[in-house]
Amino acid sequence: MSSSFRVAMQQVGVHGRFLHAAFDAALKKLNEFDIRGLANLAWAVAVSRSNCAHQKTALLTQLASAAQVALRHQLRSVSNELEVRSLIFSLLSLAWALRFQSSLGRDVEGDLYAGLRHLARVLESSRCRWPRPDRPLQMASLPKELNEPIVILNCRGMVVALKPPGWEVDTSAEGQSEALSLSMFLQSQLPPEENNLLYDFNYGFGFVHRLDVASSGLILAARTFDGLICLQWQKALCAIDREYIVVCTGLGETLRMVTIRAEVAARGLHKYSRTLTQDNGLPAETRLRTVAQLNTASGGLLGGASLVVIQIYTGRRHQIRAHTRFIGHPTACDAWYTPNAVRLYLEDLLQPMPLRAWVRTPRWVGELIPPPKDMVGEVYDPGLAAVQ
Repeated sequence: MSSSFRVAMQQVGVHGRFLHAAFDAALKKLNEFDIRGLANLAWAVAVSRSNCAHQKTALLTQLASAAQVALRHQLRSVSNELEVRSLIFSLLSLAWALRFQSSLGRDVEGDLYAGLRHLARVLESSRCRWPRPDRPLQMASLPKELNEPIVILNCRGMVVALKPPGWEVDTSAEGQSEALSLSMFLQSQLPPEENNLLYDFNYGFGFVHRLDVASSGLILAARTFDGLICLQWQKALCAIDREYIVVCTGLGETLRMVTIRAEVAARGLHKYSRTLTQDNGLPAETRLRTVAQLNTASGGLLGGASLVVIQIYTGRRHQIRAHTRFIGHPTACDAWYTPNAVRLYLEDLLQPMPLRAWVRTPRWVGELIPPPKDMVGEVYDPGLAAVQ
């Protein structure tokens, strides 16, 4: 046995013994944890590399029971909006962690959701006290090359909008982006009387998820706190299917379907942060399927490009971009995540690359570089070719 291998085995042994002792100590003191502490502990179990499955299962089972007791106590003790918001966040985090590890029983699920609905009613009753953003609601003139969003569904407590490219799912009142504001569009369509949350920047104007400015797709937004809790609960339990169509560099016909499980962590200030894969990050899972290859008339993109269908099981910030970069096939035309070695054109087709395409900008600011003129939209599907 080599000395390096022996050291590695000893480190694994120490790590395993530490986790065993930590989990054992936690089991003895679960009644002292509040909901936030239980949520943190549940995620600590999720990211741990302990191979003692029996101990982890026992800890999660008793943790779920302790959560029911802690919730009853905390529901009686919350006294202000800040405490209510903190408890809601902790309950959603706990439910997500337990669901992620298949440890959320029906009785615990029912109690957690009932507690969340109660907290939503508390917030709803005091919503008139909250300020609205001091900004004009007049929509800016729409550039001719951009489409207007469409309200697809407007039902009790929530709304579904189709966001075209060029619009930002803005969740704060900063107003620093040059993109068009989706929150202002919804406010121009829906009056505040029964849509108060769409006007409240303290709760991200009701949006429960985001799409990048240059992307298009369906956006879920809550009109009321009851709707917000309903949507966030489904999101925490992975009950909302989120599927995307993305162009990635490479991939080719050899990779038809794959599941990516790699921890991710955001680095940098929120507006300018990037999400990268690293061992001490948060659990994340992406399911990816190659459905077609894209080529140019002169021989194709360097390394090829593929049309990919992606389903995210977890919803970490920039998860798709981090995971596709992790497997060496980042999203095309993405200067914030694409490595410098990736180029879109073959050398014999190249004019000097436009600087705008490769500077590391954290957000799209309204400029789209057109595709090369020789791009003929030729699509090659290996599956169809095989059956022909």
